[in-house]
Amino acid sequence: MRQKSGRQTPDARRAAEQFLLARALYRESRVIVLDEATSLLDPAGEAAVFRRLKQIAAVRSVIVISHRAAAAAYADAAVQVPDLTEKNENRA
Repeated sequence: MRQKSGRQTPDARRAAEQFLLARALYRESRVIVLDEATSLLDPAGEAAVFRRLKQIAAVRSVIVISHRAAAAAYADAAVQVPDLTEKNENRA
């Protein structure tokens, strides 16, 4: 569903996210890369997804990119990337 501005509604984005996540988990690929795959889920839904990913990770490699620290709780290893935005200390 789209708004008059042409943008998707939050419900449409959530449905699209859930479909793409299900598709990624259904495929039999050896490596799964998820970038902000749970960003539109509530905490309970996100926890359920990560519990399932933990099971899948027993037989496949799973790489999760997330801004949420909670995602790291389910990881075997986590890498935190420092803030890479340019900072200009000499601004007036």
